[in-house]
Amino acid sequence: MRPNKLSTNLTSFPTRSPMNLASSPPSSTTNLKNLTSSDEPEKLEELRRTEQARSQMHKNINKVCREWEGTTLKTNKDVRVALIRISVVLGKDGGALAMMIPFFQMFAGGPLGTGQQWFSWIHMDDLMNVIYEALTKPSYQGVINGTAPNPVRLGEMCQQLGSVLGNFKVVRNSELDLEQQREMGFFSFLGRVLFASLFILSAWQMFNDFGVDGGPAATELAPKLHLAKSHLSSRLGVTLPSVEVKQVVAAIIALKGVGGLLFVIGNIFGAYLLAVYLAVFSPILYDFYNYGPEERHFSLLLTEFLQSVALFGALLFFIGMKNSTPTKRNLKRTPKPKAA
Repeated sequence: MRPNKLSTNLTSFPTRSPMNLASSPPSSTTNLKNLTSSDEPEKLEELRRTEQARSQMHKNINKVCREWEGTTLKTNKDVRVALIRISVVLGKDGGALAMMIPFFQMFAGGPLGTGQQWFSWIHMDDLMNVIYEALTKPSYQGVINGTAPNPVRLGEMCQQLGSVLGNFKVVRNSELDLEQQREMGFFSFLGRVLFASLFILSAWQMFNDFGVDGGPAATELAPKLHLAKSHLSSRLGVTLPSVEVKQVVAAIIALKGVGGLLFVIGNIFGAYLLAVYLAVFSPILYDFYNYGPEERHFSLLLTEFLQSVALFGALLFFIGMKNSTPTKRNLKRTPKPKAA
């Protein structure tokens, strides 16, 4: 028995009648039939492999669900059993929306394929109500569909989500297939490797030259650190504690090395470490402000300082995208009374 009514909290999403199998888009089986008589054996073989992999995945998922439900139904007949089949859960505190919104913020959000796929969804609050009702009311028994009454097309859902987020552009990814997604993931990883290599290689060189006194890095840093310490002491009116240059070099190596390695694997803590290094040590290492505009060192140090500022900005962008969640957007929705 299923609930008589299920309220829908994402009121901005349009609704459609349940999917009619007779009017659904042509399946890959039809495409396979059309290609059989063509002169494109490579596309035919690729389509066959894709269809086999997709079929196997669906079989495995269906098998797991059937086994779970079958085992549950074997319980004592005196025990009431309610099986809730949950669709995609949406809510402002996480879930599917938390993974979708960053792409819309980068103006890259949109449906995969044609956008005509059916998208069954349910709001978090409604799902909690369904679970509560199933626990407290004996009439709830057997299979219960934990989904909104009417599914929407994936393209319509993306259009509505982009509108709610402030008219972000929705990109049609009709040509984006799994192979292209893998390529995008590879290039994203390659970009992080190239970015982090600036810090990792520098940290490795400083580590090899460290020696007993901190190496050449300590020799170059010592007068700059002393000058920065003098400036801060005079401005703050306090005497700053002395710090060994060797320890400062060790801290730089740790921040650049560990931060770079973590950044390569996409860890946000690595981005924080690199950002701390750039924010703290760039003004000390590239002290262009200690030279006059006519001196040669001024332009060289200013250029390197601005490059560090650009790297710092890129890290802030990465951190911002990692921290992007639906709670940081004012997702306005019209309140709707819940079903009793």
